[in-house]
Amino acid sequence: MIELVCKENKVIMNHILKYDTFDKFLLKVFEMDLKVAYRIYGELVEDESKLISWSELREDVYSIVKNNEKPRNMKFVFALDDEVIAKIAGEYYEKINGFKLSIIFDGEVLKLTTGVNYKEFMLDKSVEKNFDDMIYSFLIKKGIDVKVI
Repeated sequence: MIELVCKENKVIMNHILKYDTFDKFLLKVFEMDLKVAYRIYGELVEDESKLISWSELREDVYSIVKNNEKPRNMKFVFALDDEVIAKIAGEYYEKINGFKLSIIFDGEVLKLTTGVNYKEFMLDKSVEKNFDDMIYSFLIKKGIDVKVI
């Protein structure tokens, strides 16, 4: 697990809401507090074990965000599909439930946190390190300036 702070909130928010940068991620949760609280859970109605692709919701969420004042707070929790999990986990695929990327804006600071959901305890943290490195590299490659905290 790593925790990152974004140096320019506007840049990453544009990548999340306007560009296709995060479209291959699955959405677990979107939360935003304005005058009212918005909560979107990414489980599909017909099969709650499956999550919706961020690309299918991005424009709807953008329309909510762009038409309002600065939120008090905002949270995105993204997951990866099984194919990507298998690539990252490799030989440990059977021991991993999933990977997540949480992006939390507290009204001032935007932080990103990675996480691994293990099926069982593992001493070897190489899978977690691979995911952390992948996310960090992904962000830097997209021009999103982050710092490890």
